[in-house]
Amino acid sequence: MTDAHSLFQQEKQAYWRLRESLLQQFSHRWVAIVGGAVTAVGDSADDVMAEAYRQTKARVLYINKVGDEQTALRKKIRRAETLQSFFGHV
Repeated sequence: MTDAHSLFQQEKQAYWRLRESLLQQFSHRWVAIVGGAVTAVGDSADDVMAEAYRQTKARVLYINKVGDEQTALRKKIRRAETLQSFFGHV
């Protein structure tokens, strides 16, 4: 297992540990988890990814739509270069 994959799994586990409190605070909104904590919240997955990257410069993060996990688009960014090329302006 790569370091990025391991870190992604840790962030994903942190999301699920925090989920009950996230449901109370951020239901049906996108959240980004970096370092085991919420780093960005918003209505758009792309905006949340960009904000989390701006704040942390993290190469790995986990995002999900709180309460809508089964249908939400899950995105993982393992390299800052991928995020930069995706947004172009980060």
